[in-house]
Amino acid sequence: MPVTIPAGTDWLAPATGLLSLAVATGPLPPILAALRGPAGTPPFTTGRVVAVLRLLPEVEQRLTALLTDLPAADGSTAAPGSPTRAPVRTFALQLPATVTTLAALKPLIDPPIPVLSSPGEEAAHVGLSVTGGVLGNAGDPMTDLKRHTQKLLVFPSGATATLYAFDDRGRSIDAGAVAAWWTRLTTTFSNLFAPGAATRVATTTAQLTVQLTGPADAPADEAVLSRLTTANVTGTGPVRVRGTESAAATFTLTGGSADAAPLPLLAALPGGTYGQSVGLWPDGPVGGVTRDFVRVALLDVERHLTGQPRIAPAGAEEEAQRRAAAQKRASTRTLVDRAEPGVLLATAEAAMAELVAVLGAGAATLVAPVLDRAAGALTAPALPTGPAPATLPNPVTMTALTGGGSDEGGTVAGQRVLVQTSVDPALAGAWLRVWPQYLDMVEGVHRRSAGGGGLVDASGVVRAVVRLPDGVVAPDNRMGLDLMLVTSAGAVRYPEVRLERPAPVGGTPLDLAAVTGPVVACETGQTFTGGVPAGALPSGVTLVALTTPPALVAVPAAQWNGATVSSALTGGDVVQLTEPAWKGWRGGEAIGTRILRTGLTRLVQVGAPLPTQARDEVAAAVLTSATATGVVAAVRPLGAHHELPAHQTGHPGAPADDERHGTGARLRGPAVTGLFEILRERVAGTTATLASAAEAALPVPAAPTSPGAWAATLRTVGFGVEAEPALTEAMHVAGFPFDGTADDVHTWLTSRGVPLPAALSASVLRAVSRRLFGAHTGYRETATALAAAFAGAQDFVYLESPALDASGMGGPAPLNLWQTLVDRVSANPVLRVLVCLPLRLPPGTPAKLQRVRDHGVRQALDALRAVAGDRLAVFTPATGPGRALHLEATSVVVDDAFALTGGTHLWRRGLGFDSSLAVSVFDERLINGRPADVVTFRRTLISGRLGLPTSLLPEDPPELVAAVRRLSARGGGQRLAPDPVPAPDPVPTDLDVAVWNRDGSPTGSFDALAWLTGLAAAVQAELAAEVPGSG
Repeated sequence: MPVTIPAGTDWLAPATGLLSLAVATGPLPPILAALRGPAGTPPFTTGRVVAVLRLLPEVEQRLTALLTDLPAADGSTAAPGSPTRAPVRTFALQLPATVTTLAALKPLIDPPIPVLSSPGEEAAHVGLSVTGGVLGNAGDPMTDLKRHTQKLLVFPSGATATLYAFDDRGRSIDAGAVAAWWTRLTTTFSNLFAPGAATRVATTTAQLTVQLTGPADAPADEAVLSRLTTANVTGTGPVRVRGTESAAATFTLTGGSADAAPLPLLAALPGGTYGQSVGLWPDGPVGGVTRDFVRVALLDVERHLTGQPRIAPAGAEEEAQRRAAAQKRASTRTLVDRAEPGVLLATAEAAMAELVAVLGAGAATLVAPVLDRAAGALTAPALPTGPAPATLPNPVTMTALTGGGSDEGGTVAGQRVLVQTSVDPALAGAWLRVWPQYLDMVEGVHRRSAGGGGLVDASGVVRAVVRLPDGVVAPDNRMGLDLMLVTSAGAVRYPEVRLERPAPVGGTPLDLAAVTGPVVACETGQTFTGGVPAGALPSGVTLVALTTPPALVAVPAAQWNGATVSSALTGGDVVQLTEPAWKGWRGGEAIGTRILRTGLTRLVQVGAPLPTQARDEVAAAVLTSATATGVVAAVRPLGAHHELPAHQTGHPGAPADDERHGTGARLRGPAVTGLFEILRERVAGTTATLASAAEAALPVPAAPTSPGAWAATLRTVGFGVEAEPALTEAMHVAGFPFDGTADDVHTWLTSRGVPLPAALSASVLRAVSRRLFGAHTGYRETATALAAAFAGAQDFVYLESPALDASGMGGPAPLNLWQTLVDRVSANPVLRVLVCLPLRLPPGTPAKLQRVRDHGVRQALDALRAVAGDRLAVFTPATGPGRALHLEATSVVVDDAFALTGGTHLWRRGLGFDSSLAVSVFDERLINGRPADVVTFRRTLISGRLGLPTSLLPEDPPELVAAVRRLSARGGGQRLAPDPVPAPDPVPTDLDVAVWNRDGSPTGSFDALAWLTGLAAAVQAELAAEVPGSG
């Protein structure tokens, strides 16, 4: 906003803040680079001096809270405590072009710059430098505290300057509107002016301004703008003004071509909801605010969640045109649809609770690598309030268990023992975690294994069944235990408790029905006498009979409670389990249909994974005329695996295991259809069977009747997997009529021996077309969505994944997701990135795969650090002494406007070879102008990984990243593991990377196993040693 300043004018601080001076050089200093105008770039003129006043945080917070007094411009009623206008943080005054030298600047400074020994020192006094008389930026800007009514600058001569205002994200606001807002506040709050201060208010010219943006405040996409229709609005470009008619300024997205933006939404920020139209100031100014400013965000939610437009840009390459055509085509597009609110599930417990709920909702279809009936969700125990003692008051004992292992030739493998002690009964409900120590013979360091845990009972006794590291039983073979007792007041660790390893007594776990004495459930602290009632045991609990010696007790399915898979599975459910890719990842029970691996030979089942190809989908759905519910769960659904807060205290109340974090996405409503289609195809088998299953059109779920979410289930798998190999070969040779008629598809398939109904319905056509599309090229839907999100990132990217690397995918459409992020961080100097990464892949991972992953992680982070510098923070959560968290899920949040979570991991094999699902999510409801579910998900993820309440997390990305960097530099403070991902030894060769970190992109051959059969015998043998079914 241009400002004419008369001679003798003082610029006063409207409220207390920090004054800085900067020069708009190229590149811009950080203080200016973070301030962006309607075009998405800093609005300052090169070479000009800019005075910047940033309000103090407490001032900004108070004024933002008071803005709730302003009525919403769209006539809606704001939620209690929610501001109706953008929070104001920063003012910037661009000084006249004549103020480029120290001599021209000095008369404006108050108090004056003292006389110093050189012009350089005088410039440094106000945070600037001077070269040849011309002002420049110093290393750090001045931060001069200016209280209300103190002079920011003085103007002894008249001047013309430009005044800007910016919100808490550094986006420009009409400065005149800010003046009008604050003037309105003075009429409501009599104590707004400081005592003794002159009650000045700025006069403003009436104008009701609208800025059109994208969902993250970047300029709105041109494709969405092509559909914009307005009424009672003047102007073009990103800034519009309400007209003079006595009607609302109306914005709708009904014009243009539907395929340009097929699912358009818009919302008035920061407190509206996304919908089909926005109407502002229907009766003119609201609340007496004649100068006002509102942002309206516009997006195509289909492209936002998939990253894939239906219309390729002009001049696009053939492959880009082909993929756009696939999204435009109803028979092959990735579905995006509405869902009930609350899609994103930020913990493994929430994901497992939803998985059990889906199984209990009707005849469900479930796919997973492993499963057992004990899997389910737990509720965190109510820990006692008193502190744990500084030392354990009573001895710790370790006793062999019947069924806890036997001595095989002097070595005990997988031994489980009973560890017991007692504390003050006032600590009933406290959690004891036990970690046995062992020597890592590879790295020569002592480590702690998963151990066991138990809850203190009412008498103060606590028992834990602990799995010991493999070892020998010998006199004076005293092994070390680390114990931790956890209450709500904190955790106390008792290191180096030394006990002799008891000789195993052999035997097998007792049948529960045969036990007549008391039975203890260690993890709940309960003692049962006279039997354990049906449905009494929470997921994964360990039973011990208090016999002599004590004995493990097998848990019958009927004893698991209603929050477990056992209680929810019925005869009408379809369950398909696919054996994990690696021997060390196996587990669970034989439930439903099982696809077992056959080493390095291809399985005969249609759609079964290739050798070494992981199948990481854990998903379930029910879709009937009455019920539409589903879940994608990035978890390992076994009774031993849980995630109760906090990681740093060993998940109190959960069965002890290698501590893992998982997530999920709950789909209720129309968004279930996309997931159900995938599950139907997965369990169907042959293409003919799939076509038969698709003859009955799927029910159309009712859409939510109130604002909710949008979701897309995204699929990843390498080419050549999802159909019969003969059909893949035929497509390679002769193509497939994706753009043809239903008759063309019918002829193509039946001529190749696939029996089909006489006429293909739209449902059957989509089912077979999606299958063959995936077989021909594979699916990279998650990588495509993330690449688009990264390419448009504005302020902040948070990601957590078990693996990442900078290896790109090839084929007809090369894609390097990590490089896309690196390029965006390089181009956007204010973008921050926070990465949560485990030190290791899950237990049982082949050693060479671990080294390949570590090598890729280090290369990728080095590339990002080279461009990000201190704008990047990387951390690993600790889970007890010397232990670190494992991640089952990959989650990405970009600018709080896009979220994705699932089992698709961020290295080459995860993005294009392994088979997985992820869900991308947008929410129509808003928190401070961002999708509510996404904001809540991001806050919960980060607070969970750091072990902090969300109220203690900085909301500003720069502050959050800086805080994590400081914590890491100080050793992690028992919240973060102090060690980085280790350098692999030996370093993997290029061949190792190509073999173990596969690229699933289409090649010149139709044979998806050509890469494997062409390997040397020694390399094949190395793989075979790790693959199930190899002998």
